[in-house]
Amino acid sequence: MRRRRSNARERASGFFALRRCILVFVTAGFGLVPTARAQAQQPPEVQFTELGSRSLLVRVLNPDGSQIGANMVVFRVPNGTVLVDTDFPNPQLARFIRQSVEARVGPLSAVVVTHWHPDHSGGIGAYVDLPVYAHPQTIRRLSEETIGIDLGRLGGRFTSPPRPADERPDHPADEGDRLAGGDLLLHHPPAAHTDGDLYVEWAEENVVAMGDLLWPGRFPSVDVHNGGGAEGVRDAIRAALQFGDEHTIFVPGHGEPASRREVEAFASMLEETIEVVRSTEAGGATLAAIQAADPLADWADWAHALVPSDQWIKLIHAGYSN
Repeated sequence: MRRRRSNARERASGFFALRRCILVFVTAGFGLVPTARAQAQQPPEVQFTELGSRSLLVRVLNPDGSQIGANMVVFRVPNGTVLVDTDFPNPQLARFIRQSVEARVGPLSAVVVTHWHPDHSGGIGAYVDLPVYAHPQTIRRLSEETIGIDLGRLGGRFTSPPRPADERPDHPADEGDRLAGGDLLLHHPPAAHTDGDLYVEWAEENVVAMGDLLWPGRFPSVDVHNGGGAEGVRDAIRAALQFGDEHTIFVPGHGEPASRREVEAFASMLEETIEVVRSTEAGGATLAAIQAADPLADWADWAHALVPSDQWIKLIHAGYSN
């Protein structure tokens, strides 16, 4: 079996910045905490990066350049303008994002939420006048108290209370559904990052908005407490690679847009590390014994602060032991 290493990225960028970004969001200004220091700080910036002639990556940045929340994508299709994901659950921030986006691209016509996690679904309340699409499992999880993984603390958990009715998606969507006159194709991979993931393809622009299914150059976070699974992520990436060509742009939930080559490297890592852990499990080894043996040493540069090697082994093992 041939093992591959990732092309190492700058440690200060992408996912290594994510933990800091979450903590900055919790402690910084823009009305997030009522302190004199916070009130004196500058508001965040909404940054737009062209992915194609009619598609944009949208990020919200603190004054120091750190990102608040997750990547968002705007698709300006002929039959409407669709926003993918809505950032954190802060009403002032959500309104600011919408105002900034519509000042750039004109009125939005619909929103797609890739999964239930608050950094992707939190701003839904700013779009109550629009159809908001999500998978039924995402709608269910936003309708009840849900325990999630706290990306600010390794191994930590948080409790998400039920969202009010006007802060939940109102249009269930599933595999194969099309939006905006048929231009945007939705996919639902079962049991992947969560059990309610959607990702969005636009063939004309050759762009795919992947949400948190894709973590280029890094071990992925998998919400095994809410229906996710390592093998489901692997299968989702296999399926996504059936789309497009060598020029396709894949937009992850966090970090930089990825090329096909980077997604192929991510797919190979998933295949190989899952196989290694599964073969060790088949011999009867416990989780602790597998972690102690360090079977993922050849993929050490895929580890990061949120998902070190022992955590990725644990996430793979969770599917085996259920």
